[in-house]
Amino acid sequence: MIRLRKKKSKKKSMHFEKSSLTPGTLLLLLLPLLLLTSCARPPWTAIIEEEQKSAVEQTFLEFSESQDRCRKSWDAEVDISWNSTVRNYAFSAYYRVLGPSYLKLIVSNPLGQPLKAIATNGTTYQAVDAVERSIVTGSLHSWVLSHDLPLNLVNGSWLDWLEGRSSATIEQIGEIRHDSQERGAWLSIVGTESNEIEEYILLDGETKRIVERILVDDRKGSFATLEYQRWEEIDRCFYPILLSISGLPLGGQVELRFSEIRQTDFAPADFNLDFPQGFSRTWLP
Repeated sequence: MIRLRKKKSKKKSMHFEKSSLTPGTLLLLLLPLLLLTSCARPPWTAIIEEEQKSAVEQTFLEFSESQDRCRKSWDAEVDISWNSTVRNYAFSAYYRVLGPSYLKLIVSNPLGQPLKAIATNGTTYQAVDAVERSIVTGSLHSWVLSHDLPLNLVNGSWLDWLEGRSSATIEQIGEIRHDSQERGAWLSIVGTESNEIEEYILLDGETKRIVERILVDDRKGSFATLEYQRWEEIDRCFYPILLSISGLPLGGQVELRFSEIRQTDFAPADFNLDFPQGFSRTWLP
């Protein structure tokens, strides 16, 4: 048996105020969407084999089973900060998610007044900017291409990324390696229809939770590292309340602090935006 050391809504009304933060910029800052420009050394070491590998796979199965008792939709308040050598942002938002890739965000100012709104189901993209009196709707794929971002953004599960889950099956596990800091074991996860690696996850064998994950783009390079730094248990389910996203250009780092987390029963229709009359509209093919 391998021993893995543990590492020691409110819905707001749509009244908008002027801000330089566009819905496109919001999504760029919220999610791990930028290419990693540094060449850091991988955080894993030697391959784990035989009995130790089986023990890690069993831990992964137990981790997967623990997710089944948790709902795939929830909402929360979130404080988001972006820091880089060029520019810093900080804002609050109402957030809701439904697996695998439904996301809705309403950004608010410090007084609790919403500024911007975005929504996606992983296929389509919607954004409302009342300051500019504009609406953007269409394909998320086109939005990703227009911003020169990894296409894996469209194929990945945002519920997995933001909640510290994994939709992978045991058959999708490739190599398993030791962590250089002895925090657990690194699992390479391949796609369901190919042997291409989509991400690496660091699994803590004691807590049976993901400590860290490295997302890989379609060019086989990593484009962000997500670190789940603090958790909160709600109805026997664990949710990350402090998530750090690093590995971004210009020393960029995003921090998300969740509060007032609620398990919900959202439906896809709950992720549509209302489009005010009189706004200009841009269509993405």
